[in-house]
Amino acid sequence: MMKYLCLDQNQWSALDAARHDPVKYRETFEVLRVISNNVANGTLIVPILAGNIFETGKISDEQTKRARLCLMNTLSCGHFLVGADLRRHIEICDVLAREFGAIVPDREIDWFITRKFWEATSVLSLDLSEGIHQLTELCPEMMFFSYMCDLPSDTRSAAYAEYEAGAQNLLFEIQKRRAKAHSQSLSMRRKILSVQLWMDAQDAFWKAIDRLKIPSERFKEASSTVMKNLIRDVPSLFVERELSLCIEAEETTLNSHDLVDMQFFTGAIAYMDIVVAEKGFVNRAMQCKLDEKFNTRMISNLHDLPAVLNEVDE
Repeated sequence: MMKYLCLDQNQWSALDAARHDPVKYRETFEVLRVISNNVANGTLIVPILAGNIFETGKISDEQTKRARLCLMNTLSCGHFLVGADLRRHIEICDVLAREFGAIVPDREIDWFITRKFWEATSVLSLDLSEGIHQLTELCPEMMFFSYMCDLPSDTRSAAYAEYEAGAQNLLFEIQKRRAKAHSQSLSMRRKILSVQLWMDAQDAFWKAIDRLKIPSERFKEASSTVMKNLIRDVPSLFVERELSLCIEAEETTLNSHDLVDMQFFTGAIAYMDIVVAEKGFVNRAMQCKLDEKFNTRMISNLHDLPAVLNEVDE
C-alpha cells in the first residue's frame, strides 16, 4: 500500500546531518535507511512542501544548500505537495459540486501530488515555455535543483519575502484575535473565525462557482448553509481554523516561524499518512483531534518513524 510521509524542515536537517556523519547520528541514519528502502520499493512517497522549498532556499552556505537539495531530491523523487492556492481551489470545487450537484472534472486520486515544483508554491507565478514543462516531466529533480541553485538570487529572494510576508500577516491576525479571546467563548470565537475565513476566501469561492457554472443567484440564496459546510468540509480552511483557535487560547509568544509551521500543517495533515514535525505543533494538532479527523499519524520523534511505518502497513 502506498503511503505518504511529510517531514518538516527540522527533520530534513536531521536526516542530512546523519547522511554526512552516520556514525555520530547512528539512530537517525537508520531512519534514513528505512525511508530510502521504502521509497525504492515504491511503497512510500515523501513530497516536498512549499515551506521546505523556502526554508532550504534561505540556507546561506551554497555547499550546504546543494547537499540538502540532493537529499530532498533523492527521497522525494521529484514529488511535491500541491500548493495552498491550487489545493484550496480544488477542495472548494469539490464541496460546491456536492452542494449544487455540479460536475467536477476527472482527476487522479493523488491529485495533491505534482511533479512541477512551481505548483508547490502559492506565491510563485512562472511563465514557462512548453519545453520547460516537457523537461520537468522528464526530470523534475534536475529542474528543481536548477531553479534553487541557478536562478538569480534576487528572483528567489522576492518569492521568499512574499512567503514570509504571508506568515507575518497571519501572525498579526492571530495576535489581534488573541487580545479578544479571553472575553469570548470558544463557540463564539469559532463562529467569528469561520466568517473571517469565509470572507478571506471569497475570490476562491467565486472562481470555483464560475468554473462549475453554478448560477450566482442560486449560490447567494444558499450562501449561509454553504458557508458552514465549506469551512467544515474544505480541509485547508478547517485545519487553519482549528489550529488558529488553539494558538489564540495560549499565552506563549508567537513568531513568524510558528506560522510557517502552521502553514506546513494546513497542507500536510489532510493528505499525508504520516507527519513528522515539531512537538508543539504536533501536540496542538492532536489536541484539535485533527489526526483523528484525517486519519493521519503525527509524531515529533523522527526515531519513531520506522515503527510507525510498519503500523500504517498493518
